[in-house]
Amino acid sequence: MSRTSTFLGAALGATLCGLFSLAPLATAQNAPPAHAEGVEGELSQLNQRVSPGVVAIQARRGNNGLGSGIIISDDGMILTSTSVVPNGTRTVSLTLKGGRKVKARELRRDSKLGAVLLKITDPSDLTALTLGNSGTLRPGQLVATFGNPFGTISRDGLPAMSLGVVS
Repeated sequence: MSRTSTFLGAALGATLCGLFSLAPLATAQNAPPAHAEGVEGELSQLNQRVSPGVVAIQARRGNNGLGSGIIISDDGMILTSTSVVPNGTRTVSLTLKGGRKVKARELRRDSKLGAVLLKITDPSDLTALTLGNSGTLRPGQLVATFGNPFGTISRDGLPAMSLGVVS
């Protein structure tokens, strides 16, 4: 396996399996917060911290595809999937925080892993997200996912946020 494939595999695995673990929701005594407001406040803070690093992707091939990706470096590297940017895509347009529109080009593709690495052609003022380590997740732990279903980022500037439990 090539170095790029290994990187894409590790990055995609971390993204899909716990990029945004909610383990910090526990207090210093490793117990859940006493009130629901504590959890809701933590989730709100997580959303504010992560949202600027999630991008809307519009890929044009014969028909338009819509999806999301995450900014993984300050110099404009975006990680997404092959279902969002299929083979033969001619144009990739991104919507960033604040509704800013930019173009991107494909750098690498790993169809076996289902991962695509994009590069923003003119990167500036980006919020890169730190990839997590899926090996540290435990059953029962909460995780959050962020995305662009139905074009929510393009419409209101915010990605959708969903919670799940590791099983």
